[in-house]
Amino acid sequence: VSTAVNAVAHILFASGGWLYICSGGLVADSDTNTNIPYFMTANHCISRDSEASSLETFFFYTAACGQCPDPGAHSTVGSSIVSTNSRTSDYTLLRLSGSAPGGASFLGWSSQDITTTTTSLYRISHPQGAPQSYSEQVVDPTKGVCRSWPRGKWIYSRDVFGATEGGSSGSPVVN
Repeated sequence: VSTAVNAVAHILFASGGWLYICSGGLVADSDTNTNIPYFMTANHCISRDSEASSLETFFFYTAACGQCPDPGAHSTVGSSIVSTNSRTSDYTLLRLSGSAPGGASFLGWSSQDITTTTTSLYRISHPQGAPQSYSEQVVDPTKGVCRSWPRGKWIYSRDVFGATEGGSSGSPVVN
């Protein structure tokens, strides 16, 4: 759990003259000798270069930190888009402009299809921009689907413990 806690950040970015919040997480690259600051969030959060360049991340924003997020303490500013997609998924992979803060973790990743399983999913996010919150879901292969979001490209799940709300978007789902 501490690996995920130390990889997830609350994010703030500008789009169309407004500021928005979401969540995201550091992901490891395939070279175990490097720590390239790749950061994953949702495409519906950040999908344009201007949004990516305005990104500010706040790491270690937990209930225990008191007056967080403290600008400058465990934060990074700016990023560039490496890859983004809204047609076959909902993701944006960014490269942070600065290094990840000391103590941050990098999550592993898998491209295994779990959309027809009942796999347990665990999420750490920043609902409504609040300190980190934990929730559990399970993949639900019987849940109805939206026409524009077919199963196989999107994971449909149901809450088991806790829940997510605005600001949770982009948070990594770990299993």
